[in-house]
Amino acid sequence: MLKEIQKTADKLRADGVPSGGRVAIISEPAGEFVILTLACWKIGAVIVPISTRYPPEKVNSALKTINCKKVLIGDELSLIAPRTTPITLDQLDLDLNADASIIFTSGSSGEPKGALHTIANHYYNALGSHENIPFGPGHAWLASLPMYHISGFSLIMRALIAGGTIVFPQPQAPLADAIMHPAVTHLSVVPTQLKRLLEESLCVERLRKLNAILVGGSAIPPGLIERAVLAGLPVCATYGSTEAASQIATGRPGIKAGARVLSHRQVKIAGDGEILVKGKTIFKGYVQGDSVESAVDAQGWFHTGDTGSLGEGGNLHAAGRKDLMFICGGENIHPEEIERALKDIDQIEHAVVVPIDDPEFGKRPAAFIKTKDNQPLDRGKIKTTLRKTLEPFKIPKTFHPWPESVPPSLKAQRRSLIRIAKRQS
Repeated sequence: MLKEIQKTADKLRADGVPSGGRVAIISEPAGEFVILTLACWKIGAVIVPISTRYPPEKVNSALKTINCKKVLIGDELSLIAPRTTPITLDQLDLDLNADASIIFTSGSSGEPKGALHTIANHYYNALGSHENIPFGPGHAWLASLPMYHISGFSLIMRALIAGGTIVFPQPQAPLADAIMHPAVTHLSVVPTQLKRLLEESLCVERLRKLNAILVGGSAIPPGLIERAVLAGLPVCATYGSTEAASQIATGRPGIKAGARVLSHRQVKIAGDGEILVKGKTIFKGYVQGDSVESAVDAQGWFHTGDTGSLGEGGNLHAAGRKDLMFICGGENIHPEEIERALKDIDQIEHAVVVPIDDPEFGKRPAAFIKTKDNQPLDRGKIKTTLRKTLEPFKIPKTFHPWPESVPPSLKAQRRSLIRIAKRQS
């Protein structure tokens, strides 16, 4: 693999990519992606993974924002097929202080922003992860999440620091098929994926044999983790962010207790309940052209925009986005709390709650729901179930089928759903 990395590094230099230059890649998860990333790091260049879901105009806008002119797309990589020869960080002789990547935030409530990380940011995030979930020789982590998300991209450094292997699924292969690969020992999923896997007995049987299943990326229904643990699955609930290079707090495999703040990170709760994070994993800042705008305060704390609390033993509980909270008749509502309750209902695969104007209460929650196999919404049953766990003012005023124009994703596109809710109300 070292030969492939060096050959690709030489080609990048020949193509005029300088140290500190930026190389964008638009590709599905594949071994070539890893080789290109490591080749960029070898010559001191910065890798920029771009979402394969971006339309052309959004791709151009993102690249213009960070002043990136070199773009490689899928088959254009022209790389030698990667071998399975293990490689470690020491073999690459990298400068930990060098700029490493620009990962775009999901942009769930605004335009995506390019977050610049150093190699050290990725290294210390992976180190803390490894101390909590060992991943070394004989282990293989399935690349089940996109490499343009920090949750997928972080696998590269996790494999490098301790000699683990990344397994790339066949293009478009269902996750239920991909997990059957006999080498797979570790897996990352979002709650919706885990919920689907739990419905298949063969999948549950396979998942029981894994070392760890990392669950994060969106609000996690508490009943989902409990159900997975009772089924004997080694699930680990995690809370993280792009700006912190992935995980901030993560649970232990198969234990229902909350997520523990990992090493090389510090967390505190501000007076208004906001989660603040600092440490060696925090990114350099947001990229604007050739400049980088720091996003930490004078004491080095990054303000996540999430609210939460710290419990005994350093366990972190995230409640929801500070900027998503709205007031209904004088009561604070976190949409994520209602979403978690909705996703605990068997009929529901995905749910997003948004505020709509109400003449009596100011704002009321409205829910967009994707059901299994597009079953009709049973609104009466849903309301009855929610009343068991939620106060009356948190019960959505309206329930809408999931709109085909808004694909479910790792982060909900809330602005589009708010506009749709206003039209349908």
